[in-house]
Amino acid sequence: MKNLVKKSMVPAFASALLILAAGQAQAVSVSVMPDTHAGVIAVNDWFVDQGATSMSTDASLLDYMGLRAGGGAELHENFESMATGWYESLNTGVGTIVATGLPGTGATAEGGDVALFEIRDYDENGRFNVYPWGIGTQYLDSADVSELTLTLDDRNYENLFFTLTDPSDQGAVTTASAYVGGSGATGTIDNQSDGSLWFVGVAGDGETLDPITLATTYGLSVGDSLVEYNTDIFNGNFFSNDHTGDGFGVDSIGTVNSSVPEPATALLLGAGLLPLMGFLRRKKE
Repeated sequence: MKNLVKKSMVPAFASALLILAAGQAQAVSVSVMPDTHAGVIAVNDWFVDQGATSMSTDASLLDYMGLRAGGGAELHENFESMATGWYESLNTGVGTIVATGLPGTGATAEGGDVALFEIRDYDENGRFNVYPWGIGTQYLDSADVSELTLTLDDRNYENLFFTLTDPSDQGAVTTASAYVGGSGATGTIDNQSDGSLWFVGVAGDGETLDPITLATTYGLSVGDSLVEYNTDIFNGNFFSNDHTGDGFGVDSIGTVNSSVPEPATALLLGAGLLPLMGFLRRKKE
């Protein structure tokens, strides 16, 4: 474990939600909620907003996510079937994760000149498995790489959620950025205690999500510098830095109410349109 002075949790919503829109009817949002009672209530509200049913919020975030796995959420990746080891890129059940930042230099880094992250099956430096909640062991560890990018596959994800463990506990700022067309949003986590657990929910407001970026940087506070940093991300100029001694664990990637029709649903829809097509054809004749 890291020899760190634990820092108090920031208020649940002091840096919990940042929404940046591009003047369109649709807007992407990134919501980050901590493992507190208020945070679990906010997580439940997020699921309800995406169309899932409400559930009991009298639990820790870890327990709540365990219940949610069988209640209105579809888990696409829990890393349990992945081979443990180091990766530059990894195809997952939701898309491709690539180490797009600088190599890590902290306690969990692989070392060397290549940016690598790790699939782990043991707790390490405050990071741990979150799904399947007491049964599984594996998760993705950023290994202190300064940036990871998740490029979603060809399914039309309108929302996405995942958990982060141990982000930003060395005075760093961890950001989760998402895009819908030309608009983007970023959620931030900073000044956390060692081993904290966070929920990240990304919603596209009816629009298909584009790539999602997870990054850690240092020396930036919530203010002008952070806004300037986020703007650089949206413009495609990914911020790079040589302070890569901190990172996070990722687990439990899933969606709610994917907009892609199931094959049976598509067949039923097509069958329902056939009589109407016949009627229109007869009317034309």
